[in-house]
Amino acid sequence: MFGSSTSLTTIVGESTVIDGNIETKSTIRVDGTINGDVVSASGVIVSITGEVKGNIECPNNKVTINGALTGDVESEYITIGPKAVVEGKLKVKSISIEKGATINGSIDMVKVFNHPSEEGDERKSS
Repeated sequence: MFGSSTSLTTIVGESTVIDGNIETKSTIRVDGTINGDVVSASGVIVSITGEVKGNIECPNNKVTINGALTGDVESEYITIGPKAVVEGKLKVKSISIEKGATINGSIDMVKVFNHPSEEGDERKSS
């Protein structure tokens, strides 16, 4: 009905709590709370009021965290804002961390970002 546009944004409102995983082709903005994993093909934004208790996968795009995250992130680009609190492992090609951000975990910088299903195929040639 609406076509296959990925320019639309999914918004989880400030007073909304979602218990479960979310997978979307569009960008998702979290102003509320998600208790579950988030997978997006276009981008993930966790606002200053937002909280994600789960993993975030956005392999070929950008994740912006200004709120709270307890979980791992796999994304080509990650921006962590000055009031963000992140607990988990970050796997990323490029990262920006603003002064004041709190990170408890590890950062794995990679030159080429592969989907998790491709990691075992790195030595194979076509």
